[in-house]
Amino acid sequence: MYLIRNGSESIEDQIANAPEGYPDGIGEAAFHMDVWDSAVAKLVSDGMVNPEKVGIIGFSRSGWYTEFILSHSKTRYRAATVADNVQYSLGEYWLLHSDSTIRGWETIYGGPPYGATLPNWLRYSISFNIDKIHTPLLMEEMGYGITDDNEQTPPLNLMQNYELFTGLNRLGRAVELYYYPYEQHQPDHPQARLESLQRNLDWYSFWLLGSEREMPADREQYDRWRLFRLRSDKSGTIPP
Repeated sequence: MYLIRNGSESIEDQIANAPEGYPDGIGEAAFHMDVWDSAVAKLVSDGMVNPEKVGIIGFSRSGWYTEFILSHSKTRYRAATVADNVQYSLGEYWLLHSDSTIRGWETIYGGPPYGATLPNWLRYSISFNIDKIHTPLLMEEMGYGITDDNEQTPPLNLMQNYELFTGLNRLGRAVELYYYPYEQHQPDHPQARLESLQRNLDWYSFWLLGSEREMPADREQYDRWRLFRLRSDKSGTIPP
């Protein structure tokens, strides 16, 4: 499933129609979680979808919805991708540190990550819910012309992803992060687009179907993914 924003409703309408109990701007993500939970449940009940083989992809703002869904949804997704997305994470809040960022992030949580609104951050920010993600996650970040060739100072938009990527990695979860230095918000150059599409196809074929391509561009990718799967099987984080 490719998670897209519903153009028929404004964000305000989505928040108003979200399930009860979600504070402030969190209702926007909760609205989409409810929509996709219902969609998956309907497709499963109609016999059109195998509940053990459902994946989800989020791009840009819908990447935030996807990460929220992975950490809060009752639906068990078996593979996921987020691409060049906002996370509304604590790391972004401090790293970006502009007036517009602070206002936007505090609108989501009702205030800053301290004082009376700290509980909202603790309960709903991906920064404090990384351990709830068990779904194999493929992360893609665009570089907007900034190369990652300085180990001491990585690009800011890449650093923003380290919190989630490193957290999942430390937990032994299946996660990979790819950086496209010359792409603008999505892979537009033919080679970058081809690599992204093929990698996603390989990712979902592996996790949903258990199949492997005979001649992958990255000859070591299946070694890594098999190790991820072995760890998941042993820990019981992903059903066999």
